[in-house]
Amino acid sequence: MSPAYIRIMYSLLNQAFDKALKWKLIKHNPVLDSSPPVVKNNKKKSLWTLQEKKNFIDLVKKKGIEAPYITTIFTGMRRGEVLGLKWSDIDFNGGTIHVQRSLTRTRKNGIILKEVKTESSNRIIAISDFLVNILREHQNNQAINRKKFGKLYSVNDFVFCTLDGKSIEPRNLLRQFQHQIEEAKISKITFHDLRHLHATTFMALGENPKIVADRLGHSRVQVTLDFYSHVSPDLQRKIAEKFEKALFR
Repeated sequence: MSPAYIRIMYSLLNQAFDKALKWKLIKHNPVLDSSPPVVKNNKKKSLWTLQEKKNFIDLVKKKGIEAPYITTIFTGMRRGEVLGLKWSDIDFNGGTIHVQRSLTRTRKNGIILKEVKTESSNRIIAISDFLVNILREHQNNQAINRKKFGKLYSVNDFVFCTLDGKSIEPRNLLRQFQHQIEEAKISKITFHDLRHLHATTFMALGENPKIVADRLGHSRVQVTLDFYSHVSPDLQRKIAEKFEKALFR
């Protein structure tokens, strides 16, 4: 079996035996005596440079569609979490977003809202004044559309929705995202890579991995370190220059 699969089984067994230990059904967790294999991640993430980030944000702001993308970049939320966000989840005065549900499409029931899978995924994320202002402006524009549609407007309290208030089809957001990338003529990345941008920027700034893990909704800090410890070329260069200055100061 692959190292990745073995580590998954290791994690599941460890949780099971740890619970048994707490319930005093066993005296020792035998999983702790084993050494799971190291999972090598050979896939290099293609992240935007600082200039590419600026080009993308400038383009979507010009079109007035920047809110969901900037929210993702500034919070590290997953696509489903962003689309499932409601205005009642946002505390403008406190500057926080409460992530507690996710929007997804299923084969059987179509688009549904569901609670986030784990306790760590249900989290409160602090946001900057810049994002607060972006969301306030987005809310005002949404209110204008609501008046235009009148009774035809679907009142669902979604932060990100169609012009008439309905939930956004997840695939449509991806199509729009890829179209903006092509128009901006920048490197192609996935929507999930916006989450990588958030995490790797914090890691490169030397932020505490536990804080980054909490923002991303990871249950273990090691997950954050394993998957988000890489940094973009621009940040790598800054770190190299910082080291040089420190060495020859």
